[in-house]
This record gives sequence, structure tokens and C-alpha cells, in this order.
Amino acid sequence: MSGAMAQLTPDRRATDLPQRIVSGIVMAVPVLGAMYVGSPYFDVLVAVAGIVMVFEWNRMALGPHILAVDVVAAGAVVAAVAALAVGHGVVGFVVLAAGVLGSLVLARGRPWSALGVLYVGLPCLAFVWLRADEVVGRSTVFWLLALVWASDIGAYAFGRAIGSIRLAPALSPNKTWAGLLGGVGCGALVGAAAAVALGKESAWPLMLASGGLAAVAQAGDLIESAAKRYFGVKDTGTLIPGHGGLLDRSDALLVAVSVAALIAIVHQGSMLIWL
Repeated sequence: MSGAMAQLTPDRRATDLPQRIVSGIVMAVPVLGAMYVGSPYFDVLVAVAGIVMVFEWNRMALGPHILAVDVVAAGAVVAAVAALAVGHGVVGFVVLAAGVLGSLVLARGRPWSALGVLYVGLPCLAFVWLRADEVVGRSTVFWLLALVWASDIGAYAFGRAIGSIRLAPALSPNKTWAGLLGGVGCGALVGAAAAVALGKESAWPLMLASGGLAAVAQAGDLIESAAKRYFGVKDTGTLIPGHGGLLDRSDALLVAVSVAALIAIVHQGSMLIWL
């Protein structure tokens, strides 16, 4: 793959920065509004985002348009989110599993579409489930979104300002260890702010957890970078000017929210409660 396709150079990113900021703000307004209000608006937002991301994944992974695969994959994600939103989580997971199987069959044995159903569907379910908590659901999703954004901004700023040894040049040539540490540090600061806002006796537990999730978010970014390099594309789509596709902007969040939900399941509650 050519260098232009393999990475977005620092000069190009700097040139696109104003456009990236404007489009990011425009995108953030409805997201934050739906997160604040909650169900059913948040559930609808997640379902619509799931449809877009499934389509983007399939275009990246399968290439030529296969309508039946898109319909089955997107339908499974939407139906799973709807089932979970009305309190039928088990049904949601069953539907998602059926979507995986259906996509695998319709894609003629190629596993990539089936993987996309899981890659998009599980985080969508995690997001809806975390937000549904009547006590700290709103705080949890705002905290997760804030630390992922902070991690992304910190990684970009520290990587450009300091630079250093490349983190994973085979996957993402622009990422550095300085960027990783900057992203983790900024995520930890979000945890500190959340601890103060929630009146925690000590901010350290939530700071450490937030820094850890920020590192997970960076890993999510690398996972999608690896997928894009494998399939030979620079962006998963063109929906968001200066950012690429919705999947390009959500890769870190997809992984972070999934890990946060898994931890919440194991400990029977959001980290904001027991940390």
C-alpha cells in the first residue's frame, strides 16, 4: 500500500485541523444531547450509529456492495439494541448472534462481515446498557466519552509536540510512545475531575482506572488502524469532513466502552460506584 494510503501525514493533519474541530463540534452536539436525555433518544442514536458503522465496515472489508449482508448485519445490530432497550438483553444477544451467522452465510463464507457485526454490535449494546443505569448511567457515559476524547486529544498534542520512538510503526506510523503517555495522562485527569464531581474521598482509584481505559482506547485506535492497513484503505468512510467515517471517529470508544461494560458486569456496577 502506498504511503499516502498508509497514513495521514502530520502536515495533512495540521492542515485539516480547523475542519476537524468544526465537524467534531457539529457531531458532538446531538450526541451529548441524546446522552443527557437518555432513552429512547440515546437508544435511537446508538442504533443509527450502529447502522452507519456496519455499512462502513462492510464497504471496507467486503468491497463490492452486497445489500443482503448489509441488511442482515445492520438489522441485527438495531434489533439487538431495541431488545436491550426494552429490558430483553438475552434476546438482544441472541439476535446479534443470528446476525453474525446470517452475515457469514450471505458473505459466502468470508468472516469479515460477521466480525463487523460483533465489532460494532457489542459496543452498541454496552453503551445502551451502561446508560440505562438509573443511578449513574448518565455520569458513566459522559465520563467514558470525556476520557476517550481527552485521550485522543492528548495523544495528538503530545505526539506532535514531543515526538519519540514510534509506538507501532507497522500498524500506525504516526503514533508514538509520547502520544500514548500523553493520552493516558489526559484520561487520568478526566478521572480526577470525575472523582471531584462525584465527591469521592480519593481521586486516585478513578484516575488510575481512567488512565487504564485511555490506554485501552489507544489500543482500539490501533486495532482499526491494523484493519485499515490490512484492507488497504485510508478511511472507513467520508461521512465526517476532516475525520473520515463514523467508524474512524468511534474506534477508540468502541473498545473502551466494551471493556468498561465488561468490568461493570464482573463487579456488578459501574466503576463510578465502587471505585
